[in-house]
Parts: sequence; structure tokens; C-alpha cells
Amino acid sequence: MSQRSFAGLAALGLAACAPHSLPLHGGQSAEVEVGGSVFLVSYTGTRAEATRISHERHPDRMAMLSRALQAIEAASGCKVLPGTLYGDWSLAEAYLDCPGTPPQTIRPVLTHRPRVNAL
Repeated sequence: MSQRSFAGLAALGLAACAPHSLPLHGGQSAEVEVGGSVFLVSYTGTRAEATRISHERHPDRMAMLSRALQAIEAASGCKVLPGTLYGDWSLAEAYLDCPGTPPQTIRPVLTHRPRVNAL
């Protein structure tokens, strides 16, 4: 294996151990238990993500999102902005409404414009 390949694999391995995504770099983290599920919650003043770190067989997706919302609010001390929580069985992300921070304005970014055929 070349030295370059080894360095690339090492960087990839270290990135997999990161406790949160890049937008939350510099934020805070807390471990929170809700309803038997344990989450690692990373957050800033505007965003949060909850990663389920407990092992559970076939958890219900909506129950997991509800627990993730509770974990985010408990860890951050902020309310989740309505309509911004999304995720799956293991990771949920949301925007926050924190005391003392300006309200967030969510602006969708169009990343793909589908081709429209004229009739």
C-alpha cells in the first residue's frame, strides 16, 4: 500500500470518529437518555443533531424522532423550530430557537432545477 493511500485511509478513519458534522464544529455535545434510547447531541446556537448511540432492534422511526427531539431540547436548552426536525432511526437534525439569539430564517436552497418540457 502506498504512503498516499495509507494517509487517505487514516484521514477517513479519523473523520468517521468525529462526534458531529462539520456545521456543528465548535459547538457543544452532551449525552442524553430519553425513553430508553441514548443520544449524543451536538449543538450550536442555531442547529443541533442527535445521534442514537444505544443499540436497539427495529426501533420505530417516529418514536425515535420524538425521542431525538426531546434529547435535543434537553441538551441545548432551546426549542426545536417547528417543521425543521428531520432524520431517521439513528440521526436527527433540527434548527433551534434559543433564548438570546436572533430568530432563524429558513431559506431553502434550490440545488437542482428539473427540466420542464413545454407543451
